[in-house]
Amino acid sequence: MRQSALSRGWPVWVARPSESINGAIQPSRGASCTRLCSPPTLSKVAALQFAGLLNAPAELPSERKQRYSACLGIHGVGWGLAFHQRITCKEIIVGTWGNGSFENDDAADFMADLTDVADLRLVSDALAAVLAAEDYLEAPEACLGIAAAEVVAAAAGRPTAAAQKEEELTEWLARIAPEMSPDLIKQAIQALDRIVGEQSELRELWEEADEADAWQATVMALKAKLQG
Repeated sequence: MRQSALSRGWPVWVARPSESINGAIQPSRGASCTRLCSPPTLSKVAALQFAGLLNAPAELPSERKQRYSACLGIHGVGWGLAFHQRITCKEIIVGTWGNGSFENDDAADFMADLTDVADLRLVSDALAAVLAAEDYLEAPEACLGIAAAEVVAAAAGRPTAAAQKEEELTEWLARIAPEMSPDLIKQAIQALDRIVGEQSELRELWEEADEADAWQATVMALKAKLQG
């Protein structure tokens, strides 16, 4: 199963921009902090020092739909590490580490549950939940719908590159050899249209992250696979 940035053990800390000493933003702990930071640009040495000093994932908020700012730090030294104010910030979605179909906690949990059963019931249920959303489609349901559509495409013999990397999915499909109905493929296509359409929280989150185009391209590539 894939892991989020928090569970991967990356250096994670929270910082209050209002708290600064000598012009540098100071990392700090606490649920009241306003920024969730995970800088991939730090050196390995600095990352290890950060992990040892400030690795406190249990103290961080866990609400998946809450938005935070991710700040990518440029400079930092040793245990007295502090970030310069010259940082680049962008919105991220908690529980998500990429715009791929399987690159979020909801999809990872879904795939773990799916490979424990011997039919497509969970796939059908996930797609039905998306299509049943009359007004506002919540992000978790959308994430499950995309993962379910990936399974449908793979079961139909048209897996995306992302699905081909999911070894457990490939083994599971080979083991249960599900029969793919045209109706389920149609449902998957309709679900993807709903997810990228209006009144979709997941779409809104990616728009706020300024990465909607890349995310939508991924979804549309999946739709193209389903359409054959």
